[in-house]
Amino acid sequence: QLLAKNGNDAAAWAAEMASTVPEVRRLADRRVAEIGSPAAIRALTARLARADLSPEDRAAVLTAIGEARTEGAAQLVERHLLDPAFDAWQLGDARSAAAWW
Repeated sequence: QLLAKNGNDAAAWAAEMASTVPEVRRLADRRVAEIGSPAAIRALTARLARADLSPEDRAAVLTAIGEARTEGAAQLVERHLLDPAFDAWQLGDARSAAAWW
């Protein structure tokens, strides 16, 4: 239903990134990464900039970027590989997802 409703609207999918349902968040992460427009990159940037983003959600966003080969998202991936803030053990899955890309 969400696929039909939101189509290729990056703003609509960006709103779904805040869903309380994990499956909806994962779908939204994937769709925004697939859309890859400047608005989509801004949405991914905003999501990854959140200090309260769980390590699991962070890894899911980076995996979505990698699977979609999102153009324009390289700086987001690089930040997760180079920034010492992501060296923490609990962020290991996010770092691995960034390295996979």
